[in-house]
Amino acid sequence: QARRGAEDLAEIAMKQTSDDKGNGAFDQTTTGTLKTLAITGPQGSGVFDSGDFKSEVKGAKLADLRAFGADWQALMMGAGEGKPADPALVTRLKGYLGVVASLSTHMDLAGMKVKDATTGDLFSAEHLVIDGGGTTLDQPKAGLSFNMSLLGLQVPAADLNPEVAKNKQFIPKLVKFGYALDDLPAKELW
Repeated sequence: QARRGAEDLAEIAMKQTSDDKGNGAFDQTTTGTLKTLAITGPQGSGVFDSGDFKSEVKGAKLADLRAFGADWQALMMGAGEGKPADPALVTRLKGYLGVVASLSTHMDLAGMKVKDATTGDLFSAEHLVIDGGGTTLDQPKAGLSFNMSLLGLQVPAADLNPEVAKNKQFIPKLVKFGYALDDLPAKELW
């Protein structure tokens, strides 16, 4: 029997502001902080000492977002119970394209430490930074982006393998990964 993982968050604080843009559309900004996010599973554990995040949504149609949330939850609950999707629900979900014009998110998690269940410390990073977003989501062509950075990377697990240990000076302290997709046919993909 497989064991499931668990998450534990010691503290989180959030603030959201909305700016009415008229015609039922709003720009929203959400900011927040967190302390001590711990994740455990059968393979090991990870912890972040602290973090901060910010998301911005432009042109959010709040009534449609609430309706989308309810329909999405119904779809997921039905799928979890093995029920086929209600055709009317699927039709409504197709109509939610463009409920936001654009969105962006930024998260900086500090003090990351990852441990293996048997060998101990695998790696750590001073910061894990994640940025993502979507632009012109209410238009025929949209863009999506995602970026992830590990700053101050340390890999003590390298010492466990003699072949890796002798080359550990080549392990970078900074790792960045990202992609950007432009001119996506948003309607067809949705």
